[in-house]
Amino acid sequence: MLVALASGCVEPFDGTTSATDSDTLSESGDSIATSSGVMTSTTTTTPSESTSSSDGSETGGGSDSSTEPVVEECGNGKLDEGEECDEGDANADDGSCTLACAAASCGDGLVETGVEFCDDGTMNGKYSFCNTDCTALGPHCGDGEQQSGQGEECDASITEGCLENCTYARSCQDIKDDGVNFDGEYPLHLGDPLEVVAVYCDLETDPVRGFTFLKVHLEDENDNPLSASATQAESFCANYTMHLLVTRDITHLGASFRAAAEVDFDPVGGGSDTKRKEYLTILGVQPKTPGESCVGDAFNSANCPEWEARNGGPFFVTSVGSPGQPATSNCPGCSPYFIWNDDGSLSSMEVFSNGGKGATSEYFMCDLGEY
Repeated sequence: MLVALASGCVEPFDGTTSATDSDTLSESGDSIATSSGVMTSTTTTTPSESTSSSDGSETGGGSDSSTEPVVEECGNGKLDEGEECDEGDANADDGSCTLACAAASCGDGLVETGVEFCDDGTMNGKYSFCNTDCTALGPHCGDGEQQSGQGEECDASITEGCLENCTYARSCQDIKDDGVNFDGEYPLHLGDPLEVVAVYCDLETDPVRGFTFLKVHLEDENDNPLSASATQAESFCANYTMHLLVTRDITHLGASFRAAAEVDFDPVGGGSDTKRKEYLTILGVQPKTPGESCVGDAFNSANCPEWEARNGGPFFVTSVGSPGQPATSNCPGCSPYFIWNDDGSLSSMEVFSNGGKGATSEYFMCDLGEY
């Protein structure tokens, strides 16, 4: 009996199989034909489609419509979250809005031009820093008010003996080192307790050194001259915490002669002569060993080692020898007697004992042993 098929023809089985015999993917992708001839339904995914991951997010090659958040920056000219101000390109650490978009304020350590004089941040209000409202410096050396608790000895001008670091000038060298280069009378604070002594400072002769001079003219209350030996003169100078002058080198000698003979400067000691060559009559130079000398040699420490400065260091009187001088008739602590030409060169010198006193004079000068 013949059986009619519903539609199409089925090819006969030829005894061979292929990879698609058991599972064949239909062109439409809607069904798979099995070897049993039963059609089963399935779903396929094309590369252009997206699927949902287990966490519900979209994956696959489809376009992403999400947008990255816009990052706002200081300097864009807009007031963003966390900013106190933003003036765009006008932001500046010396302006009203800083480069960090913070409003300028006293205490931020930045100086706002035209508004603040200074700003030292957390140091505002402390000694030698800005004051608390940034309008001026706070208490500091140079404000004209002495802050002794901060170590200031003074706070005044050099004409009052006060240096720029608010300590007392104790020598003309201090004044020179402070940047002052004008000869003249200056007060020094010497001794213990400190006593103000008016001295003459030569600050122009030497580019580095400042020379200190104090003139002494000894007279009694009746204007009678009083003479002092080198030892007595040294003792007198010690009252001012100074020494009998020693001329150290040719430069110092020239400055000493000018101070003595050419500069009007009031002396101490009761007398009133302001300028005389005789202020260099005796000096603080003495023999190392009495009875020994460098007769005929130039009188300076290099050529005449038999003599020495009373307070140490070198001495210089002349580079030219004097016949018979300095003689061996010297005595402990004694000074020769010096006579000077008008040009500051040595005219003559004489060494003598004078009963163990050596030369004496009513005129001499004190210094601080500078060299």
